[in-house]
Amino acid sequence: MHRAVASGNVRLAARDLGPESGRAGAGALSRGVRIVHHLGLDHYFAGVYGPELEGRFDDKIDLLAHLLATEGISAERAVMIGDRAGDIVAARANRVRSIGVLWGYGSESELADAGADGLCASPSELASCLSRIAI
Repeated sequence: MHRAVASGNVRLAARDLGPESGRAGAGALSRGVRIVHHLGLDHYFAGVYGPELEGRFDDKIDLLAHLLATEGISAERAVMIGDRAGDIVAARANRVRSIGVLWGYGSESELADAGADGLCASPSELASCLSRIAI
């Protein structure tokens, strides 16, 4: 999780997403839980998901499918917010809309080439980016 997610605007966007929100990260599950808790974001998410130590869910496509199934979220109601092409590819493979965020590690061209449904330039714009691809 990029350090920018701790900003007030991202907290508001997370709150607005409601209790169906889940966090899927590329880092180990235990690390993801610690990060979300440390940033004070744990109460915004129904679950925190990541690869397990024994290698289960190393593939983000499988991880996102697991998150959707476990939380009972339909692909039509979901939006994947990510900063790398792998996030967008996972979303597309699961028929989930996606927003590529430009304050993370990936470039605008990487996210656009991967097929992001929208691009978001800053954390302060995340809520409006979500509303543009409204669920």
